[in-house]
Amino acid sequence: MTSFNLAFCQSLQAINEAKPQKHGPLHRYLGPPAPPACTKAIRRSIEWGAATAAYQIEGGWDEGGKSNSVWDVWSQTPGKVAQNQTGNTACDHYHRWREDVQLMQQLGLKHYRLSFSWPRIVPGGVAGSPANPEGLHFYKQLLSSLRAAGIAPLVTLFHWDLPQVLQDDHGGLLGEQFPEHFAYYADVVFRELGRFVSHWVTLNEPLVTCSMGYQSGVFPSGLQLGTQAFLQCGHNQLKAHAKAVQLYRQRYSRRQKGHLSLAVPGWWMIPYDASSKANRAAAARAMEFRWGWMFDPVITGDYPTAMRAHFDSQLPAFSAEGQQLLKGSVDFLGVNIYTARYVADGSENGMPWVESLTNASGAALCPDSDELCLAVAQDGVNVQGFYAWSLMDNFEWADGYRPRFGLVYVDYENGLRRLPKRSAAWMARHFFLKRQLGQW
Repeated sequence: MTSFNLAFCQSLQAINEAKPQKHGPLHRYLGPPAPPACTKAIRRSIEWGAATAAYQIEGGWDEGGKSNSVWDVWSQTPGKVAQNQTGNTACDHYHRWREDVQLMQQLGLKHYRLSFSWPRIVPGGVAGSPANPEGLHFYKQLLSSLRAAGIAPLVTLFHWDLPQVLQDDHGGLLGEQFPEHFAYYADVVFRELGRFVSHWVTLNEPLVTCSMGYQSGVFPSGLQLGTQAFLQCGHNQLKAHAKAVQLYRQRYSRRQKGHLSLAVPGWWMIPYDASSKANRAAAARAMEFRWGWMFDPVITGDYPTAMRAHFDSQLPAFSAEGQQLLKGSVDFLGVNIYTARYVADGSENGMPWVESLTNASGAALCPDSDELCLAVAQDGVNVQGFYAWSLMDNFEWADGYRPRFGLVYVDYENGLRRLPKRSAAWMARHFFLKRQLGQW
């Protein structure tokens, strides 16, 4: 089994630049060298890319036959997002996608993770409702342009922008029929757009939508329904993933030859006191909960033993058929890695593992990339892809536009102009292996 790492270290996100300054032509910017462990041979062996998500960059929220997503309604509700900002326009990628593909070419990008908007492709949301020709045309144009530019897409089917109609009338992610609705949407996408895509992520960070949407209520659906709903939400998404993968393998795999997984977020868990047997056991349990919750079922067909013991009857059970569908339903591991946490028996202490480092030239260094290369070189970890979050500054959910995680600065006050940061030049030179940078 191969592994794809679908996020880059958080310290690289802005490379010290809230807004690019007049520091000379970026094509002449050298910055620090590549991390020592990242030899040219290792850098050439990994598919380095950048990532975005539909709601965070597209805009065009009510154009081209698209229906409301839960994030359209949520962000337009006063008090739900910082400064009452919305994704109505975002980065206007819906209208500026040609410019953005050209920008990727200038950076030397060869791999790009994006997501499709479910309500743009199947506005009715539910199984059997018609596909939207305008939405499909938009993505066909984008994917064709990426192909012509020599950029391989990795597509996420569901990155949190659920059709609002599914939440209003069908229970959202808690609905009993959610797996069927998702599989129908996936079928439309595979049939109409699958010839352009070789790698798929069915679901992005399913436990985030469950914990923040149905437990804490700080994301849509805004409900606080407790542990049972949280567990059922994750259960339904696993079933949805399994159905979509089964459908692809039965109908499309032979012709399209694609690979599928889901993206799971998390932290590495470190014993607070490594000499303590209880702390080591607690860290192991935390790893089972953080990673095994989603990965165990898609590899083994069922939840980790520790979860069964902890939640008992609260944790839904898979049928025998469901276990068979889930088992082996990933072709690679999609990992969104953020940081690490120290864990003590009976508690979990959040401790930052990766902090932003800057040198005298104002460019941040990325400890993760060095550690990644060491993992490949010394431990033989099979890392095939690594995607920076994100390609450009964008709508960062409940935080609005304040965080600027992009390699490219988006000037929200001046026509959404795209301005590559020093991090873009550094990544282009050392990881995208762009020999000559254009005049930016």
